[in-house]
Amino acid sequence: MFDFDAKDYRDFVYGVVSKKLLSKKKQHVFKLWHEELILFWNNGEVRCFKNACAHYGLPLNRGKLKESQVRCGFHGWQYDLSDGSLIKAPLAKKKPSCGLKNYKAFIKGGIIFVYQGSEQYFKKAQEYILGEVLEHPASYWIVYETPFYNAVNSSLDYPHHAFHSMFYYTYGIYRAFSGKKNPLLTSYSPKMLEEGDNFFKYRIPENNVEVTVHPFCTQYNDLVSLNKWQFFISPISKAKCRYLINIQSYSKNPLFRFVTYLFFHTIICRVALPEDKVWLESSYQNWKSGENINLCDHDFGIKNYLRKFFIPCKTR
Repeated sequence: MFDFDAKDYRDFVYGVVSKKLLSKKKQHVFKLWHEELILFWNNGEVRCFKNACAHYGLPLNRGKLKESQVRCGFHGWQYDLSDGSLIKAPLAKKKPSCGLKNYKAFIKGGIIFVYQGSEQYFKKAQEYILGEVLEHPASYWIVYETPFYNAVNSSLDYPHHAFHSMFYYTYGIYRAFSGKKNPLLTSYSPKMLEEGDNFFKYRIPENNVEVTVHPFCTQYNDLVSLNKWQFFISPISKAKCRYLINIQSYSKNPLFRFVTYLFFHTIICRVALPEDKVWLESSYQNWKSGENINLCDHDFGIKNYLRKFFIPCKTR
């Protein structure tokens, strides 16, 4: 029922890591659709390659970075980070004609995006991400052993928040700073606001939140608490994905901003996300078979997501 072919999702752009983290660590290893890739911070620009030397295939992160070059740890082959070309193979009499396998990568807001797909679809693929990406968010990521659509649903499933440990009461205190009551543990009546080829947007009146949904990224705009949450899902495989969550407060009150980020780094990162991991992974097998899965009226987000963006396996 919820099976899919990974080939149908190759021509999408994926947000994989924050610009802040990559600029600090200079390199970042990750997997995207079964392939291990590596990002490099190259004098303010980003470059993405398959994480393998073109000689013996040793992962590049086992080598050494020096200025705008990376040197493999096995035989000292050196590559130019600007384009992946081989600069020097010190023990070879004749330099081989080869280089690193590269992929498109770019910065938008505070996030690094990567594209593995066909050249002809790259421009179009960029239209399928959020129009405005947060510039200076607080970020956290976690790996879920569940398909991407379940991870996306974690960002859309507002009703489940009330059942996280400590969440209901701490969120009630958080909302009290805005002079508003706790909207959790109530019924919801989402309303579609807008829909285009590459997104849809709806509002949950009960908590005054607007949700924008693209194939692999979503946004919560909390109009009461004055903060934006953005979520980026990058598939590691058909049954595993990386979930990157960002938040940025636009409140003018410094105390409220402090409370927002404290809530994020404690309740969200330390409690809610680990619980989501257990819940999503435990329920995955039933989602996979589709056996006795019954979506209801408060599953507005995932029902529209599956309708609009999910491509089921063709019947053979």
